[in-house]
Amino acid sequence: MYVTHPDAGRILTSIDKANHSEVSMRQATSGFEGTGRSFTHTGKEAMVSYKPTNGVDWIVASVLPTDEVFHSAVQLRWESTLLALVLTSLLTPLACFIFYRALKPLRELGQKMIAATKDSSEQWRPSSFYSNDELGRLGRVFDSLMLERGRVVTELKQSHLVLQESEQRTRTITDSMPAVIGYIDLDHRYRFCNSAYKRFHGLQPEDMLGKTITEVFGDGVYNAFADCIEQALSGQRVSFERMVEQDGSVMCMQYEYVPDFDAYGVVRGFYSMGTDITAYKRAEQDLSSQQQLLRAVTDTLPALVTFVDKTGRIKFANRTHETWMRRPMHAIEGNLIGDLLGAQEMEIHQKHFTCALGGKVATFGFERQEADRIRHYQATYTPQFSAENDIIGVTCLVHDVTEAKLLERQLNVMARFDSLTGLPNRIQIKECISRAIDDNRDAQSLAAVMYLDLDSFKAINDTLGHQAGDLVLKEFGRRLAGCVRRSDTVGRLAGDEFVVILERLSNDSESTLVAEKILRAMEKPISINGVDRIVTTSIGIEMVSTEVNPSVETLLKAADEALYRSKQLGRNRYSFRSAAASV
Repeated sequence: MYVTHPDAGRILTSIDKANHSEVSMRQATSGFEGTGRSFTHTGKEAMVSYKPTNGVDWIVASVLPTDEVFHSAVQLRWESTLLALVLTSLLTPLACFIFYRALKPLRELGQKMIAATKDSSEQWRPSSFYSNDELGRLGRVFDSLMLERGRVVTELKQSHLVLQESEQRTRTITDSMPAVIGYIDLDHRYRFCNSAYKRFHGLQPEDMLGKTITEVFGDGVYNAFADCIEQALSGQRVSFERMVEQDGSVMCMQYEYVPDFDAYGVVRGFYSMGTDITAYKRAEQDLSSQQQLLRAVTDTLPALVTFVDKTGRIKFANRTHETWMRRPMHAIEGNLIGDLLGAQEMEIHQKHFTCALGGKVATFGFERQEADRIRHYQATYTPQFSAENDIIGVTCLVHDVTEAKLLERQLNVMARFDSLTGLPNRIQIKECISRAIDDNRDAQSLAAVMYLDLDSFKAINDTLGHQAGDLVLKEFGRRLAGCVRRSDTVGRLAGDEFVVILERLSNDSESTLVAEKILRAMEKPISINGVDRIVTTSIGIEMVSTEVNPSVETLLKAADEALYRSKQLGRNRYSFRSAAASV
């Protein structure tokens, strides 16, 4: 209960029975001690303090209105506020002036920045003075950046000028080229077209820029080449031919689509280049016709006609190869010549092939074993030159000369052998005498030349006929061959005149032994028309020593003179040119 209270009606009354109870009072009765905020019985805000007394269960409460407690503080607050207002009104202009002065360099820098955004020239004029603070350093950095910007702008303008000049040169070059050149982007739109579009397609290049392929040429053309376009945009190089009609004539155009990649390898479009290949196609057709004509002509030739390139690969072969080589054409053309020839045969051909590649015509003969006979061939390798005079290969012409070789041999036999007796004739006799002279000189030995004829041979022809005379000549030649060594030579000069050549003799007596053997051989009768008749011979001998080097004609003349001596001495004998040596 209240013990004392400004309100006398509350004294000795219970706190709970009061008309109202303060929260702070209930807290004090609950043991609270200290100061808190509450209200007076008149409802004013007040500061209330509670403290229990010692010895008596009383609580001393002190209530003091707030306005009385804080009157001095409130007075001081109002005075401070007034002073602050006065100071603010006085210092604000000063602060503004100071800030204005301090921010002047920043404003100037800002103005320079604004001016720089409007000025596109590369010439920048830096400040002549910088303050020694952050703004000064900022100004220096800005001016250095602007100077760098000016340099970059100058370089960009120069690069732009170079780019313009390069584009102009590119335009000039592409416009002067006899080809349709364009650039198409990923949207299938033309970004570049040269003036050839007007010449080839009747289109103005400037009207094509920005338009799609469909807008320029229509759906039909686009659909025809849509696959090629997609391949180019996928990164593949595409080549195709297209027929184009112009002024009533048809041209053959070859187009190349070349992808354009960026720095990361991504396709960003493709270049299109079309070239008029009508003349090339016509030349190709003409060349094909000429090749067909060439093959038709060469296929009928009885010879091998071949063109071999520098690597030794056969590029052309006529049909005769199939017959001669017994191979199909596909196994000949396109193959290396070494694959068709044996190693030994290739060695012969390679030498002459290399000679032809050196610019010289090579002609040679060779043989091949075919079945049961040897065939002879004559080859001519001729170098082939390009329009630039570079050797591009070799043309080979090979003839089968087997029959000619056989005929040549027959003619050689006929030219060097006597047709009646089969013995060497005058031509071969002279060759043998010349060879004997050289061989015996090298061997330091003697040789002998015998000149022989039949005694009274004219009487046989006149009485028995030429057929009987031929029989006697043949038999005489046979008996002479039987009287000499295999290394010696027996030949017929003409009529009944024969020659015997003896080589590598040790002395003169060896020749006399042969002469005597011949005389004895002729003692045997010869059957002529069923009648045996002895036919004798006379012999003249001329020795060949190593001390002299006589001519063939000189030796024959000397031997003939020795024969004449035998005739004078009575025939059927032999004589040397010296009378003392005659028998």
